[in-house]
Amino acid sequence: MYQIESKLENNTLIIHISGRINSDNSPKLSTDIDVITKDVSFSSLIIDFEGLETISSAGLRIMLALKKKYSDFRIINACSDVYEVFDITGFSTIIDVSKAFRHLSVDGCEIIGEGAKGIVYRYDDDLIVKVYKQDDCLEEIKENSELARKAFLLGIPTAISYDIVKVGNKYGAAYELVNSKSLSELINAHPEKLEEYAHLFSALLKDVEGVSITKDDLPSVKPLIYSWVERTAPHLTKEEADKLRSLVDNTPDTLSVIHGDFHSNNIVIQNGEPLLLDLDTLAYGNPIFELANIFFAYVGNNNIVPEGSKAFLGLDSVTCAKFYDLFVSDFFKDTENLEEIKEKLKLVGYLRAANHNLKREKDTEKIERVLSLLREPLAKVTSLGI
Repeated sequence: MYQIESKLENNTLIIHISGRINSDNSPKLSTDIDVITKDVSFSSLIIDFEGLETISSAGLRIMLALKKKYSDFRIINACSDVYEVFDITGFSTIIDVSKAFRHLSVDGCEIIGEGAKGIVYRYDDDLIVKVYKQDDCLEEIKENSELARKAFLLGIPTAISYDIVKVGNKYGAAYELVNSKSLSELINAHPEKLEEYAHLFSALLKDVEGVSITKDDLPSVKPLIYSWVERTAPHLTKEEADKLRSLVDNTPDTLSVIHGDFHSNNIVIQNGEPLLLDLDTLAYGNPIFELANIFFAYVGNNNIVPEGSKAFLGLDSVTCAKFYDLFVSDFFKDTENLEEIKEKLKLVGYLRAANHNLKREKDTEKIERVLSLLREPLAKVTSLGI
């Protein structure tokens, strides 16, 4: 048997059906739904399947009839078995059906990374969960999951989120990464292998940048950089602001893939293979914008806040400085103008830091320190791009 209840919320009629829908009770279910909808004024209809264990072909036909009758119609909270029926029969291409979210608790779980948007937990040996900080981010998680799938198909080595979960009143993305470790975890566990890990980091970045794409595959990173400039410009002299704008304007565009947050917390090693997480800032552009973010993560951050990398990456400033030097030497091993490039990385790295602090901080002393660090390479650099 089934149980049915209904409620009207903000001009949306929600009908909750639990139990089982089969050929015997489907005629009565159809009648019950007709009775509920007959004298109610609503613009959207939602069928909530939380607690529904099975659905028959007769039940599918009822749902299809509702779809034909109501243009704004969808089904939510379908358990895996029920969702699979819609998927296998092809009904999921006709009707908007969403799966029920698995509920997880991360109490006592190890935090292996944290960014502006979420916290990454080691749930168990097989599972990593990124819990988003905002409550209303479900659509963003879905978009990020689709972006990860697209990146995977383009050839970017990434872990694909296979499930969206609920953690308390927040949403998360679950990654099945069996016996994996983040690169930061490995660096802390095996400091004697720092050079090996820096080479792996460098090789992965080259692989990502070398993925063949078109301008239709990803957005340009330039609008983001322009936003950094415009947020920072009012705090610089007119000459400094104009020079900064000109440097970014004249940076040659390339079709290099930009991860946007390339650091050792966002790299996991599974069976010897490095995989990238957090692809929500994926774009294309000049590699300078990726490399400058790396400078900020490992060096610039510690120059602004003592041991700032400890909270961000779980790595102390000495380890970060060594790792960065090894990485830069490996990545640019055939480059003659390395010192010039390092100044460019400082400039864009501190531009990112200025944007970040002006957006969030009220500590004027800290902001002035960031602007001072930005002005030093700004005075020296005559062009960006590498």
